[in-house]
Amino acid sequence: MNYRRLLTEEVVLKDQNSLTGTIIESDTAKLKLRKIDESVSVIPWNTIDTVIGKKFKTIWLGTNFGYYKIPYFSVFRNKPITAETPGMQFKVGTALRGSKLFYLQLTIAPAQPYGVTKFGFGYQHYLGQTTYLTKNSFFVGSELNLMNAKYNNGAQTTFEPFTGYERKLNERLRIHFKLQLQFNLANKNNENGVSTTIGLHFMKKNFKKIYTKINTQKTLVRR
Repeated sequence: MNYRRLLTEEVVLKDQNSLTGTIIESDTAKLKLRKIDESVSVIPWNTIDTVIGKKFKTIWLGTNFGYYKIPYFSVFRNKPITAETPGMQFKVGTALRGSKLFYLQLTIAPAQPYGVTKFGFGYQHYLGQTTYLTKNSFFVGSELNLMNAKYNNGAQTTFEPFTGYERKLNERLRIHFKLQLQFNLANKNNENGVSTTIGLHFMKKNFKKIYTKINTQKTLVRR
């Protein structure tokens, strides 16, 4: 646990050796690095080549808009129904290590005859060498949701894997295209659902700015 928690930066020295840990203080003469074993090293800046980020932790917000095909069982009508409608999704979560997104989501589909909502937990992972900082990236993930239709008696559970492509617009804003499937769990409607959406993610932190400032001005701007 300590290893992952304290692996925030890598300080590459001019002799090509490096130290990993978390920078706790920096000025024009030196920086202090809390290492994996909780000890603190004081490193003169004249021995440092560059500082590289490792953790990239931040809060993010997201939204998706597109077409949804949502099968569910209507207790009110006692029959399976498939809603086909435009819809939208709202997400809030945390990003970690450049490759992982964890989030809560709310999907609203104003279908006829009954509107459908989904609320649940999602996980997204970036593939290969791509991350949520690179210009272009590919990802996979899944959601576990509780699905409610208007007038229905109780929530139904869905498992929804997805994949997609993402492109960076700037250091905080990214656009993506996502294909998502819906599998109903313990549901009398066995039809599979699908959605195709376009979305935006906004990252709270600008990591390029943070590490440019550390390397050029020797100033730590963690928040």
